[in-house]
Amino acid sequence: MLIILAVILLGSIWFIFSDEIWLLLCYLESQIYPTFSVPQ
Repeated sequence: MLIILAVILLGSIWFIFSDEIWLLLCYLESQIYPTFSVPQ
């Protein structure tokens, strides 16, 4: 039972962090990509 709760907890933590990392990557892409697509 404890193992099942640990797996659920780690799964929820992983989903939270993966969502945060995804938002961070989208933000960095929006900041970096225009500098490469539009040379100054």
